[in-house]
Amino acid sequence: MRRFLLITLTALYPTTPVASITRPIPAFGIFDLTWVPTAGGPHAPLATQMALLLAREYEAAAEVVYVAGTEATAAELEQGDARIKATMEAIREQDRQLK
Repeated sequence: MRRFLLITLTALYPTTPVASITRPIPAFGIFDLTWVPTAGGPHAPLATQMALLLAREYEAAAEVVYVAGTEATAAELEQGDARIKATMEAIREQDRQLK
């Protein structure tokens, strides 16, 4: 029994904070915007899919955000703009797949 609890609680640990935040949201009715931070990377498609599903579930909008430092060069800003466009295209594609 102890081994079962140790394995189960360890497996549930990463999802508990997400569930404790997302489950009360409908009760307050304040979820009207989903932010999608994008910096590329392996989790960008998953983040866009999650944002799209949350936006659809709570009748909200999805917003793509790229945060640049005050010392960002023009090339870095252009790269951020390209990432936003790529993320928006991924959202559109995932939206077509979900319909």
